[in-house]
Amino acid sequence: MDQGDGRSLAAKCRYHCCEVPSVDCPELKRGRSFHFEKFRVINQKELDAKVPAWAFGRSCAKLMKAYLANRTEELPPPGGDGQGPRDELPWREAGDEESSGSSDASGSDRGDLKAKLQAARDKVKALEKRYARGDKKEKKAKDGKEKKKHKKRRGSRREERSRSSRRRRKKKGEQSPRRSRRVEGPEKDKKPKERGADKEKKRRSSPTSPEGSEDERQPRLFGGDGSDESDPGHSARGRPDRGPFGGGDVVRYGEGSDSDSESFRDAPAGQKAGNQVHLIQYAKKKPGRLASRLLLKMRREGAQGSVGASRRRDGLTPPSAVHYLVTVMGPRLGTKLNMAEPARAAHLVHPADLVGQRIKALEKATADGHWASAQHLELLSPEMGGLLERDEEIYTSREHLLDLKLQSYEGWKKGPKTDQKGDQEKGGRKGKEKGRGKGKESSVTAPGDPMSLWMERWQRWRSEEHSPAEVLEGLWLHLRSLPSKLGHFSLASAGDGVPPGAGASTRVRGDDLLPIDLREVATHLLDAGSTVANSVACLLNSLNYLALCSGHAPVPTVMPERTLTSPQKEVIEHVRRAVEHLEATGERVAPFERMSAELKEAARFDYSGEPILMMEDLEAEQVIAAWPAIGQAAVQDATTFLPDHIREKLEDPRACLLPLHEWPSPTPISKVRASDEEWHKVVAAAHVRGLMVPLDPEDVFKDASGEPVLNGAGAVPKFKTIGGQKQKCQRFISNLIPSNAFQTRIDGDDKYLPYLGQLTLLEQEADQVWLTDSEDFTSSFNLFRLPAAWHKLMGFGKLVDASAFGGPAGRKVYPAMAVVPMGWLSSVAVVQAIVRSLVFDHAAVPRQTEVTKVQPIPDSGDLTVIYLDSFDELRRLEKGCKEALDESMSDRHAQFLRVCREKGMPLNESKRLVAATRGTLQGGLLDGDAGRYGLSADKMASLIGLASSLIGHHQWSEFMLRHMVGKATFGMCFRRPLFSVLQSVFSEIQCRAACRDMASPAATVVDEVVMVLSLVPMMFTNLKAGLDEEVAVTDASPSGGGAAVATRFRPPPLTVDSDPRISYVCGSDCSSRARYPCPAECGAMFCSLACVMGHRDIDRPAAGECPRRAWRPPRFGERFSGARAPLSHAVALEGRIEVQPPFDLHFGLDMFTEHGRSELQRLMEDEDLAAEHWAPECKLFSRARGRPITLEDGRTIQGPQPVRDGRHLMGFPWLSHDTRARVRQSNNMVLKALKRGRDVNRPNRYWTVEHPYRSWMWDFTLVKEMEREPDFSHSVGSSCCFGGQREKWFSFFGDLPTLPQHLAVDCPGHQGLLSYQVTQRADGSLVYPTEEEAEYPWELCTEYAAALTEQLNLDGRFEAMVSAQRERYYLEELAQSTGRLAATPVKEAVAAVLVREEALMIQSEERAHLKMLLRSATYRGTDVRFFVELDTDGHPTMHEVPYLAMRWDWKTILAFPWKEDGHINELELNAVAAYLKRRSRSQLRHGKQYFHVLDSMVTRGCLAKGRSSSRRLNQVLRRCTALLIASDGYMFPLWTISRWNFADKPSRLHEAKN
Repeated sequence: MDQGDGRSLAAKCRYHCCEVPSVDCPELKRGRSFHFEKFRVINQKELDAKVPAWAFGRSCAKLMKAYLANRTEELPPPGGDGQGPRDELPWREAGDEESSGSSDASGSDRGDLKAKLQAARDKVKALEKRYARGDKKEKKAKDGKEKKKHKKRRGSRREERSRSSRRRRKKKGEQSPRRSRRVEGPEKDKKPKERGADKEKKRRSSPTSPEGSEDERQPRLFGGDGSDESDPGHSARGRPDRGPFGGGDVVRYGEGSDSDSESFRDAPAGQKAGNQVHLIQYAKKKPGRLASRLLLKMRREGAQGSVGASRRRDGLTPPSAVHYLVTVMGPRLGTKLNMAEPARAAHLVHPADLVGQRIKALEKATADGHWASAQHLELLSPEMGGLLERDEEIYTSREHLLDLKLQSYEGWKKGPKTDQKGDQEKGGRKGKEKGRGKGKESSVTAPGDPMSLWMERWQRWRSEEHSPAEVLEGLWLHLRSLPSKLGHFSLASAGDGVPPGAGASTRVRGDDLLPIDLREVATHLLDAGSTVANSVACLLNSLNYLALCSGHAPVPTVMPERTLTSPQKEVIEHVRRAVEHLEATGERVAPFERMSAELKEAARFDYSGEPILMMEDLEAEQVIAAWPAIGQAAVQDATTFLPDHIREKLEDPRACLLPLHEWPSPTPISKVRASDEEWHKVVAAAHVRGLMVPLDPEDVFKDASGEPVLNGAGAVPKFKTIGGQKQKCQRFISNLIPSNAFQTRIDGDDKYLPYLGQLTLLEQEADQVWLTDSEDFTSSFNLFRLPAAWHKLMGFGKLVDASAFGGPAGRKVYPAMAVVPMGWLSSVAVVQAIVRSLVFDHAAVPRQTEVTKVQPIPDSGDLTVIYLDSFDELRRLEKGCKEALDESMSDRHAQFLRVCREKGMPLNESKRLVAATRGTLQGGLLDGDAGRYGLSADKMASLIGLASSLIGHHQWSEFMLRHMVGKATFGMCFRRPLFSVLQSVFSEIQCRAACRDMASPAATVVDEVVMVLSLVPMMFTNLKAGLDEEVAVTDASPSGGGAAVATRFRPPPLTVDSDPRISYVCGSDCSSRARYPCPAECGAMFCSLACVMGHRDIDRPAAGECPRRAWRPPRFGERFSGARAPLSHAVALEGRIEVQPPFDLHFGLDMFTEHGRSELQRLMEDEDLAAEHWAPECKLFSRARGRPITLEDGRTIQGPQPVRDGRHLMGFPWLSHDTRARVRQSNNMVLKALKRGRDVNRPNRYWTVEHPYRSWMWDFTLVKEMEREPDFSHSVGSSCCFGGQREKWFSFFGDLPTLPQHLAVDCPGHQGLLSYQVTQRADGSLVYPTEEEAEYPWELCTEYAAALTEQLNLDGRFEAMVSAQRERYYLEELAQSTGRLAATPVKEAVAAVLVREEALMIQSEERAHLKMLLRSATYRGTDVRFFVELDTDGHPTMHEVPYLAMRWDWKTILAFPWKEDGHINELELNAVAAYLKRRSRSQLRHGKQYFHVLDSMVTRGCLAKGRSSSRRLNQVLRRCTALLIASDGYMFPLWTISRWNFADKPSRLHEAKN
């Protein structure tokens, strides 16, 4: 280094050691330095001698001897002034016979040097002895364990010194003193060096030595002959081998080399792994070494001594490696090794190395899920190779990478500076966000990496304008080279990059809907053209990916070749129609540069993806251009159109103020963004239009400290078409934050605002069409004036000269808003209430047609949608009717238009729609002819442009990603399952928000953006999707999953399945006679009233007892019924009314006995008694007693003795004892009946009494008193009108309201009736015909029963009883469910709702029930929930009501065990995915809406929302998304409790096995 190029490095130089060749070493690029690949440690003796040890090795021995010989000749002989070098090692220890010692540079005496060295050695030995003994004080302080440790350490040190001494002697060829004393014969006289030479010669001549001749050496793949000494993994000799890249495990092979004794070490492994060139060179240089290392690794991984592996080591292949290959690698790879290629390449490298590397490559491909990186482990050329050599490819890639780095560095250096200063008025985050969006890039990752190279190619391709389908086609063509998981999947789907000998994936069943073989898609779509076919393939590729590779699922190496099934063909056609529909609109996607400019706009975005613009200074000309013309603003008072409760609040601003203690301190401050001149112009123009009024400074609202509360104002850009040209204007913005801080929000009609998700529930048959009529107000907020009391709260904080309001110049006033300002806290609630009142109250549009978030969608073909400034009417018509209308305006539309004109409210005629089949609603496009509601074509094209531009950028900012995601999420609202595609994107946005720098996106984020881009055509809802009448339920347990389906309701609870022609109790045939139903409606039929009573008798179990015995239907009791009790039978035949046992003397019940009285009392005290009828004896109440009777033979005899008259209603006092007793009994019966009627507990019971029309009973005082009450009335009629054989007038008196209309009829006079002729028997007794008419005619009984049933139905007595019984049942069920539902107030409220829902679930009306559920879906339009509101501590709380899944008749279709454990939420979703997979196999289930019952709120919430923040759940949701999108399915989850989940049982079928 004292001359040449190294002279400048003599004083200071960098030395670098690594295994990378100097040509490729990156350290040399940083500056000039010395590079070497091997090194050796030089000890102190070598430094002193200035001669390294390797100089005396085998390679250099001859040269060094010649060199030393020359030096000896030049130097003086020994013993002179100098000392010449000798051919011994110069660092031999002093005093050794063969030592040469080091020369002193100054020529000092050699003996002095030896003495010094000996003294130094003595000191070292003394120190070692002292260290070995240790400090005695420390030994005393240590315990026994520590002493043992010290002993062990001392012993190990002695052993180490002993080993190093043996190595030193062995290297010098010496023997230990003990061994040297035992050597005899000629060997004893040999010097150590000579003995070592002999030993080396003998080793070289050994046939097993690697130093033998080529003829003697035999090729062995793994080295050695099977003995332990030759085992490469355990040999103590040989050079260490670390594999082809120098970073592997050390393996010592017993091969020699010329440099074995030189003790050189390999340089450490470089920081970057080598390439395939190194691998191939290593294999050529050391044949078999790769295979040897592989099998040794297998032996370490496998199990020693396993079955089939022998412990003998006489084979070349380790037995454990064979075991590993068979038991581990074989099942994992699932493919056969193709030996054809290794055989063809055997002339290049060793065949075993080829096979070994193939095994490694297949293992890595199985783990990665693709062949892209694994192919470089092979010794063959990589897939898709060209004419370039591998090193040439690496060289060109590195050079290109360097160029791109320099370009990006220069771009960063010249990047624009941004203002980091924020503005509180502009949102307080402007500066921060501007820094994020336009700041420097934090980590300029190499644009030359595979992802950046792909982005660059995509950017070049997108440099031109394309149609949406062309963009998707280009994406599909580029996607196969995308270096990500989706790219590798696309490569496999297209059939490219398949590893040799790889087998198809076994995760696909033959009839599964997904994946669809994309190679078959092009064949199927030959008639559609390549653009549409490739676009469809791109979209289907994303669905395949979501179905197979969600989460950590590996990418299949080979996609199975499958013939398209009918369902798959339907999927392709469905996607084709979506792509062609978008392509037919003629929309174009702007080129990359233009979309990039839009993408990089530093703005925030709302839920619909629209930019949220920052406030700017007011410019009068632009503000005035955006305002309505003079006379078209402030046209009506807001209070004119408001309901009372809102008008009262609006008329008194003090009622809207917060309590004084809640007023803010300090008051928020806002300023007016305008110069004095511009502000004066703006105020003057506003005053002319009635928008602003002057406000004196003393009238301004003041805070608690007396300071005025003033508001700010500004503007945001707005574009308006004026004169046919688009002109930039400014929208005036009132910043009312200061005054809003002192107010409470008015409870207006903002809760009635509709949401686009509800419009996805519109129903449409194939032959129907939706027509849209629409009107839009011009500047609706500026149309309505506020009361003058609000002006003091609406003042702006910038004074203006009064001349702006037409006042005297020089006087300063504050402008105040006179109309409803947009920035007001209650503006939306008030304006929505105004427009609703205008539509429903003034234009007389029916309120039940409104679509709102708080009620189900109306079940009609005419719907009304009101959203602040717009009124939309939707009409569903048959296509023939639509053509007949000829685009005519509807009556409601015309009526609304007339009212607006009368009120002077200007309408935007450019937005008017009349009977249009295509119209914009809630930001979406309703295509009433095609039956789809979704993202409009222009927004689809814009989203495709943004996403395609984003994936072309190397560096992404928060705003770029947020812009695209904002518009994508709006489009996904039309198809909720698409939300699951976005997973890593949201965390990426958070990371970008945490720092202001741009960075390269992760591959997973790129995949998600690519999938969003490809799925844009599916962002719509098919309104023609039919309603599937099959309901599904799934459940999961830790052991397995289950699923069931149902198409009909179960019979009502606690019912029997019996033949109605057979009596349920006695079994007799009752088909030819009257059948008595069970009063509790359990489904049983009977032949008689006795069978019914036996069936219902709780105390007397019968053979056919009622399952509803505990149910207590309303009861009817008949008193003094007669022998056959026809009235009881008639009531029993009606059903739903239980009949008490009739009370009469004929049944052994005498009210004048103790038993009779107690039984009567028991019947009257029945709590379930709803009605009772009394018919006391009437013989002794007849007015005909005492009249003469004419017999048949003409004789006249005295009639029965009269017993009472008008003066003696209770009976004559002169009657005989027996007669008086009889009269007394009759009186008691009548009085008992009348008193019962007076004292009965109303309104829960009805009471009637019957007597002949001319009975003395009607003259009783009790009757007269009750007749004066409005509830009592007479029902008078004749028996002949109800089937009687004689004319007999009767009167039913009581409080049964429906009885008169059934019984009070005018008798027309019937012919052929029997007479009342009295006959005399032979014994002289008389026969009175009236006795034959004592029993009611049957028709009279049925009319009475019908009247009673009608009244009880009106009262809902039976339904109330059923509700009480079912509510009791549900209370017991809820008590055993969740803790929330088990709480008493919640449980009672929920049970009442469940009873009402159950009443609507009627057999054979399942479709009507499902349609009701569909209309009741939540505002998202994706699930159905029922709530009950409770008042908890003065605050209303909502509690969800479970769905009555137990009312369906379920059938199990799936019951399977889990292959691996998981969280219960994940298992629940997996059960749903398993059902969807099964469901999608049937083409009949495609294009359907269906309901899915679940008992997991987490699962229900994920499915309803469309995604989950949990990655594991979202991965399962992606599989569901793929199936739903492909099959055009629409799932509506319903939540129920676990006790009602029928799938719980099949999900546990495998518990015992597991």
